[in-house]
Amino acid sequence: MAYLHDKKNLKRPALKPYKDLAENLKVGEFDEHWLFIYEVLAKDKLTKYWKKMKESKVSFIKNDFGV
Repeated sequence: MAYLHDKKNLKRPALKPYKDLAENLKVGEFDEHWLFIYEVLAKDKLTKYWKKMKESKVSFIKNDFGV
């Protein structure tokens, strides 16, 4: 939720810590944090069906809340 808030209200450099965290979690804890990782990382940072879903602009966040 903090990521979505900051994405909507702050400038791009403020999102770097979220992207770094998602990259770190992707390595060993993907199953537990898949939603955060999926929503934060760009499609080129994802693999397999996650990348295909991102290319198709699938999101698990309700449109009213997203940016």
